[in-house]
Amino acid sequence: MGDAINFSAFGGLGGVGSIKGLLATKKLARQLRLKCDELHAKGKYYQDTSVQPPPPEKYEKPKKEYQNTFKLKKEKNQFSCPFSIHKTKVENWILDIMKANLGELAEYKAEVCDKAACAISDQVKQKAKELKCERTRYVVFCVIGQNKRQAVRCAGRAIWDEETDTSFTVHYMHKNIFAYCTIYAVYLE
Repeated sequence: MGDAINFSAFGGLGGVGSIKGLLATKKLARQLRLKCDELHAKGKYYQDTSVQPPPPEKYEKPKKEYQNTFKLKKEKNQFSCPFSIHKTKVENWILDIMKANLGELAEYKAEVCDKAACAISDQVKQKAKELKCERTRYVVFCVIGQNKRQAVRCAGRAIWDEETDTSFTVHYMHKNIFAYCTIYAVYLE
């Protein structure tokens, strides 16, 4: 027992000179070696203390953090959203965007309609941002399908505040194509 190594410095890994302690030490050494190799490959591990870390401009700049306003509701005369005021006007320009993108399509083609749905969503969102509603975020959902006189139902669920959030849907029917576009205006707390 005079040749036994005391592993109590490592937290008593199984007692004095035990096989369990030796295996635990070997596993710990292997994990440390793998971690050092990983850090060395990433360039984050320096063996020489005279080597300086990279200059500060290579680090990521800290993100700006804004303080909370603690406004959970709109004030009555503040942040008026034109959606509720000009609902028919907004519906008309959404319908115009849909007609412009879908009016020339004679038949349903999945590839073309996929791109048209993305284009309609982007254009509607850009037009809604031109209204400049403060603290309002927009979500636009557009569906285009083949019109074979079938029934289609779509449903969605969301956490909603009826006082501050608005949404509406515009339908468009063509000889071979049906489409609807829903825009959600959500007040950002």
